[in-house]
Amino acid sequence: MKTRIKSVPALLLTLVLIAGMALAEVRTTGNVNLRTGPGLDFEIVGSVAPDAELAYLGETRTDSRGVDWYLVEFKGGESWISSRYSELSGEEVPVASVSEMDGEWVELSGYYLCDLVDAAERLGLTDYAEMDSEAPYSYSNGALVLAGYDLVEHMSLEGAGYTLFGAACGMSVSEARERLSEAGLALYCENPNLVVFEHPAGGNSIYDANGFDSCINLECRDGAVVLMDWSTYTG
Repeated sequence: MKTRIKSVPALLLTLVLIAGMALAEVRTTGNVNLRTGPGLDFEIVGSVAPDAELAYLGETRTDSRGVDWYLVEFKGGESWISSRYSELSGEEVPVASVSEMDGEWVELSGYYLCDLVDAAERLGLTDYAEMDSEAPYSYSNGALVLAGYDLVEHMSLEGAGYTLFGAACGMSVSEARERLSEAGLALYCENPNLVVFEHPAGGNSIYDANGFDSCINLECRDGAVVLMDWSTYTG
């Protein structure tokens, strides 16, 4: 059985784009203020009613609460609008540049089956929750979830900032597949929306008849990875 725990969608860092952006718009879904920067601490420069369409200027940032903000054209200039009251359409999926990622993002592979509390502290995960799951205790920061009993049995990540065996959300599916294959994981199955790799068992883990103890799931959209999770086999 493969335990899955969804993380809260959030980006801690702006993705580096290597693909060009198609013409895109931001449509408002409610009355919303526009600000001089990507967050509530920035000055309000105007407001827009629902169903307004604004030109997207190709940049998305995330505030400390995990809310995405879009850079848009407004009254001949630039301003920022919250994704809580707007939606982006017509863009290409952002793909992270591997050259920009190397040495900067946190590699999580070494945390698998480590002490859960210690791992959470080392990664600065402060939000604690309990749930009805085979990995019931979880710590998160919005973009990353670690869960388990005493040990880390599940990781879930979305957005920039973290990698598993060098693969990351925002990366092209082909690049992520290459990274995981090079790390010694075995491709289990794939389709346009999901790619699953199996991880060879370690000395302290429960493993199946073929010698694997867990799987890494890559959820995909338009050729890019949008969510990754790593779950131990629990029987």
